[in-house]
Amino acid sequence: MDLLKDQFETDKERREWILDRRDELPWLKYCDIIPVSAKNGKGIKAIKQAIKRTILVRKTKLPTSDLNKILLDLVEKNPVMLKKSRGRSFRVKYASMIKNNPPTILMFTNKSKNIPDNYRRYLKNGLRNFFSLPNTPIHLIFRTSNDLERRMKKVKLPTNL
Repeated sequence: MDLLKDQFETDKERREWILDRRDELPWLKYCDIIPVSAKNGKGIKAIKQAIKRTILVRKTKLPTSDLNKILLDLVEKNPVMLKKSRGRSFRVKYASMIKNNPPTILMFTNKSKNIPDNYRRYLKNGLRNFFSLPNTPIHLIFRTSNDLERRMKKVKLPTNL
């Protein structure tokens, strides 16, 4: 911020500049933006706190029951019809957290293709708000039972078992 200090006459202008950056880069919406001054050392404590909070978030394991409950609620509140789904709406059968750094959620659904990006964001933001997951991306993986069968056919088991 030392280089930009002359551009801002008031704190309000500085805050608006930060909000503009957030709008330009969509992934910043869930991240803390912390202005730092190298000259004065301002913002260093805030960065340390944000790092600690992020590390704690990435160590958090989401309970499967809560995960399923919130995903079912999100899909029920805002159903979506997918392309090539023959009039069937998207449904989540089961979800589980398979990795926590970053949070990665495997969802067993009735359809795994053609899920709109805005609906993916809706699900991620709903999870982020419910579980309080700031400063970290959330990865969603969609699978159907047919996807699993195809994957199992590709895996060749050793014959000496």
